[in-house]
Amino acid sequence: MKGRLQHQIRKQVLKAFKENYSIKSIGSAKLDVVQHYLDTQFEHHPMAALEVQARFGKYQIDNAHAALNSIRRSAHGEFLYNLHLVLVHAGRWREIRDDRLTRSRDLIERIAVKKKHLLSKARLLPDHIHLTLGCDVKESPMEVALGYLRIDD
Repeated sequence: MKGRLQHQIRKQVLKAFKENYSIKSIGSAKLDVVQHYLDTQFEHHPMAALEVQARFGKYQIDNAHAALNSIRRSAHGEFLYNLHLVLVHAGRWREIRDDRLTRSRDLIERIAVKKKHLLSKARLLPDHIHLTLGCDVKESPMEVALGYLRIDD
């Protein structure tokens, strides 16, 4: 994100982002609104079989230690860089098999650790997954998203 902003702003201000900087918010989405949205996903997407819906509870991730509203620091400044990712299954395939859901949840957690992302929430639904996470300013949103699409990890 910094690189993209830097590129655009430097067209007008040549020395932009050469020194320390502080980026706290771009856009109108607020963390508490996004987190609440994730918490209500099962209300938005109810399943026909209640026993299947009940099983999904064990595949959700809630990490209270991932403080996405805490300012993080780099060598050049301080920042908040959080993303809400939505990953949709190809063809909106509805996955309800326990072994696949366990694998998906575990893979999300492993990737977050490997990439040093602050994984706050993951909501696994039959045909899509929501993630809220804090990222490094060196990663573009596309790089972050593609990192979670790996199936060979």
